[in-house]
Amino acid sequence: MTQTGFKPICPICEEPILTNDADMHEAIFTRGDVQGLKHELRKIVNHRCNVVHRHHICNLKKYHGAGHGSPEEFRACVYRILEFEGAEAVSEYMNNVLDFAPVLAPRAAQVELLIVDYRIELVKGIEFLAESLLKKGKK
Repeated sequence: MTQTGFKPICPICEEPILTNDADMHEAIFTRGDVQGLKHELRKIVNHRCNVVHRHHICNLKKYHGAGHGSPEEFRACVYRILEFEGAEAVSEYMNNVLDFAPVLAPRAAQVELLIVDYRIELVKGIEFLAESLLKKGKK
């Protein structure tokens, strides 16, 4: 359960994870990505801004090649992290990772672009909601 009492949502099937049958999934940086780094830097893999819960069966059905899988799966996992941790926290995490492991810059740049996309989608959602409320008010 999250701090607010909600069950985590699997980013692959979009269903709540109701049992303990979940896997912690390295969404952005995998253990393989940090394998050659100093031991103390390997902890970036287990950071809350890098992992998501996924149903065990979803991990089996949607096996990730190279840890990340399709662009859609990668996006879904990053968006789930953004929903729970917030764009500012994820962006700060990316900056901290780059301070210690510049070799991970290409993946961090991908995530920063997804943060921009996520924020744009939020704004569009807010605009749609505002329009809907205005239309209701005019009736």
